Amino acid sequence: MDRLVYTYRTTIDAPMKKVWDFFQDPTNLARIQRFPKVNVKESGSDEGSKVKLKIGYLGVGVNWDATIETVKKPHYFVDTAEKPPFPFTYWRHTHRFERENGKSVIIDELEFAARIPSAISSKLLTYMFQSREKQIMKAFQEN
Repeated sequence: MDRLVYTYRTTIDAPMKKVWDFFQDPTNLARIQRFPKVNVKESGSDEGSKVKLKIGYLGVGVNWDATIETVKKPHYFVDTAEKPPFPFTYWRHTHRFERENGKSVIIDELEFAARIPSAISSKLLTYMFQSREKQIMKAFQEN
């Protein structure tokens, strides 16, 4: 099964430090992730930390365990799923943070493999990240 790369960019008018700090708190994932719904069971943000999630997936709760592989503050961090649930067989997520035109840019880059056609997995990922983008904007408007 081939590994694919998917990239999604979110631009937000907020200081880089504030954006970095927000994403270093794994409990904020529950705030911004609507599809699938996420509950954070265990979390950390340092290299080697385990992140244990329960996600609402196809009407059932599924465990999603990941490891924070690399942290290069304040530029990026990488998490890798240990056994991603269906339809994914591999998941490595690089969260990048850059400045462009006085704004912060969140770049989500996924390297993944899935048991479904790439056209379908790309649509699912786009839906998920578009939903996340709305929640990120809302979270930063509240702060």
